[in-house]
This record gives sequence, structure tokens and C-alpha cells, in this order.
Amino acid sequence: MVRRPNLPSLLLAPLAALALASCTPAAPQESPTEDPAAIFSEALAQAREGGASPAQVAALETAADAGVLPVETAREATRRTLDCFASSGIDAEYTEEKRPWGLILPGYQAATGTSESETALDACVKRESYWVSMVYQTQPSSMRLLHNYAEQQSDILRDCLKRNGYDPPADATGVELGDQASKVAYETHGRVACLAEAGITAW
Repeated sequence: MVRRPNLPSLLLAPLAALALASCTPAAPQESPTEDPAAIFSEALAQAREGGASPAQVAALETAADAGVLPVETAREATRRTLDCFASSGIDAEYTEEKRPWGLILPGYQAATGTSESETALDACVKRESYWVSMVYQTQPSSMRLLHNYAEQQSDILRDCLKRNGYDPPADATGVELGDQASKVAYETHGRVACLAEAGITAW
């Protein structure tokens, strides 16, 4: 069984010949203080070069003009992805989850069992929803939700870091603690998981 987010970040759990791909997008994070227009324009350029469907490109163009990509646009992109799955003979169903910081993540569960169906699944995601999902998660409004939650969880992050032998600055913000916790998790290969302890499943 394969648990796969909408973007290419994989958590593999073998369980029989049939694979179940589950999409709740994960993406590289951008700070809301960075130029928000760049998030939209760069994704749009990549989508045009990377084989995105006309519908996905149009959604990104609308988002770039508005400066925001609403959840309904992400939902529509995911539904188009499921239509593509169906055309490729992949059984799938629409799902949603809400992250602790309030971000709603449209997704899917899709049954796959061969390398050919895995390839078809990846192609559908890239064609219909990859860049929409990336923008939806990394746009300033989404990042503010995550960073506000990190501020709320700052005591947990700080306590976890200290308990594991790290000494964050006394005046570190929740975002700075999140950055440190992310670095520590990488350096310890996930052994010290302060973000997870604080209920933060993406950074």
C-alpha cells in the first residue's frame, strides 16, 4: 500500500499487491514575507513548461491575477485529477482533511497495483493539479495559518528542543523555533521530531 500526497512526497507502507495512493498535498514552504507575486508567476511558468492542462494553467492565471488561490480552485483541480484517473482506469475517490492550523487539503485515495498505473497516476496529478496544489499550500494566506499555529505551539517546540539537548534563543519566535525544529529533524533523520510533537505535519 502506497500513501502518496498530491505533490511528490511519498510515505510508503507495503501491504499486499494492491496499492492505495492517498493524496493530501505536501509542498516546499515559502515565507509570507517574500514577494507573493513570485509564488504565482513561477508556478505558472513551470506549469506551462511542464505539461499542465489548459484548465490547470487557466486556474493559475486567475490566481496570479487575484493574488490568491482559493480552496475551491484546489478542489476543482483535484476533481479533474480524479476524472483523469478514471480515464486511465484507476479507481479513486475524493477526500479532504483539515490540518491543525486550519488549512483544508483536498485530496484523493486511488487504488494502483502496477508500475503502469503508478505512472498514469503521476501523469494525471502533474497534468491537472500539481502546481495548483503547490501554490495553494505555499501562498501567503496559507503560510500565515501555519506560522500563526507555530506561534501558538511555541512552548511545545521550545520544550521539545531543550529536552533533546538543543538550546533555542530565549527570544525565538514560533516560526524560528519551527525552522530550528525542521533542521534538527533533518539532521537526526527524524529521531527528534519536535514539529510532529507540536502537531505540525508540514514545514
